[in-house]
Amino acid sequence: LWFAETTGSIEVLRHSVQRVYFTIPVLCRHVSPAAKERVLWTVDRNSDISRLADFCTIVDELYLEVNYGHLLTSIGLFRVFHFLSIIVHRCYIVNVVLLNLIIFFSYSYVKPPVADPEEPFFVQASPSSSSVPLLLLNDTTFVFLRDVFASIQLMFEILLFLSYTIEVTPNWVRRHMKPEALSASQLQSSLEPRGKDLLLLLSRYLLIALTDKMLLWRATTLGLTLGLVAFTDRRDKT
Repeated sequence: LWFAETTGSIEVLRHSVQRVYFTIPVLCRHVSPAAKERVLWTVDRNSDISRLADFCTIVDELYLEVNYGHLLTSIGLFRVFHFLSIIVHRCYIVNVVLLNLIIFFSYSYVKPPVADPEEPFFVQASPSSSSVPLLLLNDTTFVFLRDVFASIQLMFEILLFLSYTIEVTPNWVRRHMKPEALSASQLQSSLEPRGKDLLLLLSRYLLIALTDKMLLWRATTLGLTLGLVAFTDRRDKT
């Protein structure tokens, strides 16, 4: 198993087909499947020259991305965070399915004394009374969903958002930022105590990061979860 993970092989033609083995660098273990697919399908194959030039450019970007991932995993605290994010990715859909199943099997119907055809899921006992939902959730199930599963879902959303912004967003910004924006002179000036240059660099970083649809999706789901939890807590207090 160790040999299979740390060594690779290729077939070469030397009078006959021979298999050559080589050691896989530790850095290459951080290449994600998405990065491999990007290299495979985004290389310009119009000509031999363009293919080689585009491949070298993509590999340079991939090296920076893999080197960044290796730097993160060298930090002990981040290794724990990365392990937790992997678990969250696998348990996220399970928690959502359990939430919907509990709601589905716990809701009960109430016989309407007066039903409005335009609002079939609400009833009104008298013209002066407020509307009552036909679908009711018992108090025990409601508290269990709000205090247990909602808290777990909120924790999942926070971990996924932080994991994406730390692991993926810097690589996204680097790939989509113009080359002149990452010149050595500007990077050196940003490290100097110049608040204006640093603020400009951060603003450009945020603007480019906001073009990532997955980051917007993560932020939206986190915001919706926070809003729902805050709404239920406020409603319970009132």
